[in-house]
Amino acid sequence: MSYSVAYTTGTYTAGAVKAALLALLEGISPVEVSVRLPQGGVAEIPVRSVSIHEGVARCSVVKKSVENEDLTHNLEIVATVSLREDGGIVIKAGEGIGVVRKRGLPVPPGSPAINPTPRRMIIETIRELTKRGVDVVISAPGGKEIAGRTWNPRLGIEGGISIIGTTGMMRPKSAPAFKESILAQLRVVEEEGAEELIITPGNISEQAVLTLFPHKVTGEMVLQAGDFLGFSLREASKRVGRIIVAGHPAKLAKLIEGYFQTHYSRSPHAKKMVLQFLKKRVDSKRFGALMELPTVDGIIQALKKDSLLRPFDELAELIEVKIKDYIGRTRPVPILLFDMERALIGLSRSARLWIGKDST
Repeated sequence: MSYSVAYTTGTYTAGAVKAALLALLEGISPVEVSVRLPQGGVAEIPVRSVSIHEGVARCSVVKKSVENEDLTHNLEIVATVSLREDGGIVIKAGEGIGVVRKRGLPVPPGSPAINPTPRRMIIETIRELTKRGVDVVISAPGGKEIAGRTWNPRLGIEGGISIIGTTGMMRPKSAPAFKESILAQLRVVEEEGAEELIITPGNISEQAVLTLFPHKVTGEMVLQAGDFLGFSLREASKRVGRIIVAGHPAKLAKLIEGYFQTHYSRSPHAKKMVLQFLKKRVDSKRFGALMELPTVDGIIQALKKDSLLRPFDELAELIEVKIKDYIGRTRPVPILLFDMERALIGLSRSARLWIGKDST
């Protein structure tokens, strides 16, 4: 099945860094650069402008999106690079790039809001070209204004946007084209007479089920629903006997309040829902500390550290009830919950039976 594919802000950022470094090291002004993607393949990133002045190179690229509601569509991303003496790589936030101020995010407080995968892409791109030390400043003119319309301020990210992405590619998860890709995969599933389908919100949960259950799950059995969980569940229920749902509570917890379209513009942040669920399940002192954490995954990691993940089994059970009511199904819909590290943190009772049955 083919998707309309564009690239994440992380991929565009790595492209800007590569073009700037090529200009600095080789004195050229590339019109396009190739960036290696985390899961294989390359992205060809057009270069908007390149300049060099007194040992500093500056390159800009323009982010293009496949999502109608992507606030970063047509955003300019700028990389400014220079060489340093110690051989290290230092990445800083410039204009329009956020800085993390709270714990519980994938990068520590005080760091640029550049997630681990894009950071790794930037470093690997630099090391393709040189072993010398490099200073990098990433900027996004207009990024501060855009960030004010996202969840970044509530997450404790100040001053601009986040550079994100786990695969380097983005699919149109908020676009009608993505619904058609879901239907196309479901038609294939129905034609082949598949008995089971695993629905996930995205790449992290798909990789989790493929890694943890290689004896029973293949890629053909997994459907990435993106933000269209409700649409995918309704359509899958018409075609497949057994549906399993696997994902992160930051997406799936929204279902307990009836939000089956999970795009941030169509549903509230899941943190409030998760905290409301946990309020009667953890002691008041710990709950107060959890309220200060900016993300659902931060809450998960804090409870995980103290071996207090049992409430997520209950959460999985409640999610299953809500899904069954939503699609009018009486048979079980096993629910598996994962964290951002792809670790299993919660199972509904039917999910335990599903795992046990296939592990014997």
